[in-house]
Amino acid sequence: MSDIQVVQVLWGTGTYLPQVQRTTAPSVASFYASVLGGPSPLNSWLDADYNTAGGTNQHFGTGTFAGQYLISPSTGTMVDDSQIQSELRTQIAAGNLPSPAVDAAGRDRTYYSIFFPAGTVVTVRGMSSCAYFGGYHNAVPGTAGTPTFAYGVHPDMTACPYYGPSAWESTTIIAWHELAETMTNPGTLAAGYGWVNSNGGGSEIADICTGTVGTTTGIDGLSYAVQYLWSNSRNACYLPDDFAISTPLTAPLQAGPRTSSISISTRVTSGGPATITLSVSGAPRGLAASIPASATSGTTVQLSLRANDSISAGTYPLTITGTSSDGISHAAVVTVVVTAAAQHGRALGRT
Repeated sequence: MSDIQVVQVLWGTGTYLPQVQRTTAPSVASFYASVLGGPSPLNSWLDADYNTAGGTNQHFGTGTFAGQYLISPSTGTMVDDSQIQSELRTQIAAGNLPSPAVDAAGRDRTYYSIFFPAGTVVTVRGMSSCAYFGGYHNAVPGTAGTPTFAYGVHPDMTACPYYGPSAWESTTIIAWHELAETMTNPGTLAAGYGWVNSNGGGSEIADICTGTVGTTTGIDGLSYAVQYLWSNSRNACYLPDDFAISTPLTAPLQAGPRTSSISISTRVTSGGPATITLSVSGAPRGLAASIPASATSGTTVQLSLRANDSISAGTYPLTITGTSSDGISHAAVVTVVVTAAAQHGRALGRT
């Protein structure tokens, strides 16, 4: 699913984890917005490993969080998958949920991520939530008025065996699991079945790595519990080697000419250390700025500055950009504050 659009659905009133029901961070809403918003490490890495260039020519672009919706379903506390599909059609037709969207090629890009309140048991193919599964994803076959679309099922984690240290961390681990599998194998059959294990069993990229837990930092700067995913290129379970760049807010520099050196720090935010290609941009005429061509995340490098006589006093924002081998990019801005050159001379007098 290219440019996936996530719609969070609350299955009626009831008791939810606070992070599931609210929209302020940290929450399910902020999780989806942060791990999909550009530049997204998840999308960048999945595109490197699972694009279908030369075949159906599908790529993973920037995803979006389309909001949280509370519906009033007609079901009780025992809900079967067939009822979920029927209810989704009804709610979409009534305008209570946004209609499925499609990408430029006419393929489904909307994913309805459904969360259930405490006390609700979901069944699918004779299996019940918590006892047999912590979540799953599926697709609703299209009709004359509605295209085929994908959805995910997320039971309340307070009653389930934890997949992480807490119910909240278990919630994001499963949300990440189903999101990644929906993106790579949506089950909508719009362009074939999708990416699954060829060694038998039909395991998807998250199934193969269930139980391998880590964290990722969203674009909101918060850390979320997630799990490793299978990487075809590495032949191993993997989390994108993501990183962050930090700079001082301002850096003083005197014209004249004068030189200065500023520390630019990097840190690992998920996976392991990555080799980062670095660049600096935005320097005006009269201000020279240079930085090492590459660094390993977790290290500190020096930004060298030199202001010549020709530059006017003022503030000049410089952008430090880093790009990893996974194609993940981050940037930080430091504002160079240039002051006028010091005046030198001798006073002459009479004796």
